[in-house]
Amino acid sequence: MELTRFVAAGVSVYYLSPKWPYTVDSHISLDGSPAVLVNMTGPPADSPGGQETILWAPLWGETGLTNGLHTVVVTPGPSRYAVVDGFV
Repeated sequence: MELTRFVAAGVSVYYLSPKWPYTVDSHISLDGSPAVLVNMTGPPADSPGGQETILWAPLWGETGLTNGLHTVVVTPGPSRYAVVDGFV
């Protein structure tokens, strides 16, 4: 199941996401390459309720790309969750 497909031009791309007090991960693929597992599990929360432990951070990135169109695909990881806050 594809969650997000992001197409943009440029020489680098960064994936932004919060971190969570429970297991959350996503697979990210760039230009059809094999997917990389990105762990979004953060430190335990101070209080229960499942709120983000880190509001956002660049958790994955690629630089040195050719200047042209690139496609990033995000799919759920083993946790069956995937979260996308943004791309830069």
